Amino acid sequence: MNHFKRQRGMTLIGFFMVLAVGCFFAFIGLKLFPVYKEYFSVKQAMSSVQSQPGVSKKSPREIRSMLDSRFFSSYVEVVKGKDAKIVRKNGYRIEMLYEHRVHLISNIELIATFDITVDLTGR
Repeated sequence: MNHFKRQRGMTLIGFFMVLAVGCFFAFIGLKLFPVYKEYFSVKQAMSSVQSQPGVSKKSPREIRSMLDSRFFSSYVEVVKGKDAKIVRKNGYRIEMLYEHRVHLISNIELIATFDITVDLTGR
């Protein structure tokens, strides 16, 4: 009877509780992965426009068109070129502020807010 005191480990109920918490966080991670993948695609497209030679001399319409073509080729669906705010201050600066909502469960949503700024001065 003394050997029962030496047993260590997790009970079945404890194991299921740890499994439930792990599955919950995995579920949230799977829901957020596409959101952040799209964010990095938007960021990469804006950096690609920034690296174009002579982009600071282009009009805002041409810059938006360049953004649209890169968003299309990167499969970005949450924003378009018209959503970019192009500010002229010693050249141009592209500002993209957007939020992405993801349905989680029932009436619960996850909201991710992104703010990306790219400076086109001197390019």
